[in-house]
Amino acid sequence: MATELKSDAIFDLVRRFLETDEGIKLRKKVNLVYQFNIAPKKIGIDEVPYTLNLKTGEVIKGPYEGSKPDATFFISDEDFVKFIEGKLNPQIAFLRGAVKIKGSMSAAQKFSPAIFPKPSKLVELDFFFFFWYLIEKSQGHQKKKISFYLEGATETQEAVLADHGVANIWLPPPSASDASEGYKPGRLYDLTSKYGSQDELKSVMAAFHQKGIKCLADIVINHTSAEKQDERGAWSIFGGGTTDNRLDWDASFVCSNDDTGYSNCKGNPDTGEDCANGTDIDHLNPGVQKELSDWMN
Repeated sequence: MATELKSDAIFDLVRRFLETDEGIKLRKKVNLVYQFNIAPKKIGIDEVPYTLNLKTGEVIKGPYEGSKPDATFFISDEDFVKFIEGKLNPQIAFLRGAVKIKGSMSAAQKFSPAIFPKPSKLVELDFFFFFWYLIEKSQGHQKKKISFYLEGATETQEAVLADHGVANIWLPPPSASDASEGYKPGRLYDLTSKYGSQDELKSVMAAFHQKGIKCLADIVINHTSAEKQDERGAWSIFGGGTTDNRLDWDASFVCSNDDTGYSNCKGNPDTGEDCANGTDIDHLNPGVQKELSDWMN
């Protein structure tokens, strides 16, 4: 059974940092390749190699596959974490044998905790980053509609993301919806919602990505909202939000035990719990499976 190392998480966070603008500048400045042989307990026993390539920005769990790294560090898992957090002086660690070095000493001396962000930025956090009803703000005695993507999100991201090490952002449901919070979507391909426009969504995602932050999509595919009524007045004609017929469904795509007075449904029986305020989608329908898979990808 493989030993789980705390260093795994450190190297993953360093990899994300190297994708940011600040990380790219660091790579250009150092431009060296390091290998770290991390020991679970004692140096020389069951060491796990990691490659930190500051030429390409790659961080790999495994030995360097080029000719040879500029410098190789041999260190225990516990001491490596302390080293990155700035709690272990590298010179003192070397003198007392807590770290051993192979290769260029001048290259090794260029590697120090100071080249990475503060420890707080290397702590991975997830952040729920929206408020269901944040679509208005007061201006004097009046209320003004705002774009959450451009104003609600951006006003907070510098303080919360840059200073507190948030790694993943949970954004609101992006599609057009009958409900203001986004949980009764209709036209899934229409990404202009009450939170803002599609271009504004792309803009705020680009800002997050520049900081090495991943965006998590909150998608709703259990139920949908009809676009039009059928010939008998039931809301059972659905639109996908495109100029073609993607996600343009009729009653055959809706679960047969849904509210027939509401949706005139003709699909397979529901395989899950009923959504009282929405039309349940028939996920046993191969057409539904394919079209939703295409949309998500």
